[in-house]
Amino acid sequence: MAAGQSHTFQVFAGKTGDTPEAVEPYSLGVTLGPLIAAAVVGGAVLAASLLGILSRPIGQLASFWPTNALLLGLMLRDRQFTQPLCWVAALIGYLAADLITGSTLQRSALLTMGNFAGVIGGIVAWRFVAEENRSLGTPLAVLYLLLVAITASASAGLVGMFISALIFNRPPLTAWVYWFISELVNFIAILPVMLTLPKLPWRLGRMLFERRRAGGPPLRLHKLVPFATLMLSVLLAGALGGPGAIAVSVPALLWCALTYPRFITMLITLLCSAWVLVAAALGHMDLGVDTNDYSTQLSMRLGVMLIALAPITAASVMAARNELLDRLRHMADHDSLTRTLNRNAFRKSALDLLDQVSVDNRSAGLLMLDLDHFKLVNDTHGHQAGDMVLIGFSQLVASHLRASDAFGRLGGEEFAVLLPHCRAEDAKAIAERIRSSLAATRIKLADGSETSITVSIGLAHADAAQCDLEALLQSADRALYRAKNGGRNRVEFVSLSG
Repeated sequence: MAAGQSHTFQVFAGKTGDTPEAVEPYSLGVTLGPLIAAAVVGGAVLAASLLGILSRPIGQLASFWPTNALLLGLMLRDRQFTQPLCWVAALIGYLAADLITGSTLQRSALLTMGNFAGVIGGIVAWRFVAEENRSLGTPLAVLYLLLVAITASASAGLVGMFISALIFNRPPLTAWVYWFISELVNFIAILPVMLTLPKLPWRLGRMLFERRRAGGPPLRLHKLVPFATLMLSVLLAGALGGPGAIAVSVPALLWCALTYPRFITMLITLLCSAWVLVAAALGHMDLGVDTNDYSTQLSMRLGVMLIALAPITAASVMAARNELLDRLRHMADHDSLTRTLNRNAFRKSALDLLDQVSVDNRSAGLLMLDLDHFKLVNDTHGHQAGDMVLIGFSQLVASHLRASDAFGRLGGEEFAVLLPHCRAEDAKAIAERIRSSLAATRIKLADGSETSITVSIGLAHADAAQCDLEALLQSADRALYRAKNGGRNRVEFVSLSG
């Protein structure tokens, strides 16, 4: 900002330092060109279809057909995959998979019509699902998911029953029931994975690396116990056999749902469901019944679908519970007006950060900030205007800080900032940017009027050996006192290093 230049700061309701999302809330977090998006859809459809064809018993539909649910999940998560070119790519993917594996073009085209009918039905039903239920983070979300899956499966069945009559010589009603239940299992197993898929999952490794550098808690081996128990239950189910084998893994699945995040639970549930369906159809799991029998197949697929609903529902309820706990923790640790850390939470955060600074043998700075003549704002414009100034000031300060910095309100118009791993010259630059930016800012109030205010800042800096919180606070407070007595709207610096 040039010297003498001013701008108006618009206060917004939200967490301090928030900025608008660069992508849609339920997008996959990356924008692709039309051709690339179409290539992603076509490649996904082709690969999933080939995988499904491998599970297809001779003369029957696939035991596990992930393609339709995968395509629907992509289109529900990100609108860029609903472009006309993506539909064309999906059509090519469906046809290519069948033709590669020896099917005729006529048969492939008919089956593709049924596949598309299910996807379109799911998209239409999705429009009636509220935003808060779309990521499966509320107790009722699974109910809406089930309704979308039923609509999609019923739509596929309406077209599929005529196709099955032509290809497999089945009565229309019988074909509709078979197609409906088969699709329902696939949608219930796969859609939760797609809807909870984290944005840009290929950055997971980088996120974990940054988490370790920041001193985050290590991954604990006991977290693997539920998954290990699940693997043992899968092996036990294969060894025991019999109709009840498909339910042996239910306790372990529920344990996973109570332990792991939503996406991990959904992925584990998908893999277990797919394994049961494919293993039973191909004879790798002896259920003690004729798995080629039509009624047996329907019963088994319906049972797998109902079993999958248990961990999916538990994971959604746990997500809602955890979100509520996070909100309560946030309320306990943050100032209700400015959304910055409160005094106790700031001290705790600062102590943790200074411990890491000492371990890394780095330096840190601490700012004490006090708004100048704040009482005059309250007396002139009222306490509501004073609140708006505090909120606007907090948002402005947060915009100049790093994600690793701790920012808290100590009381009234007094704030503090801890700058870990920060050299003295950098801390001075940050303090000066905050001071000059606020001095050049007009804060817009609720009644449409504007006001301005300045801040005095005391900065204390110390090397690793002198990084004691109480010493930093006292030194910064003395520096702030000098800034106030020196005319206000200024930064005073003190170094604790020898």
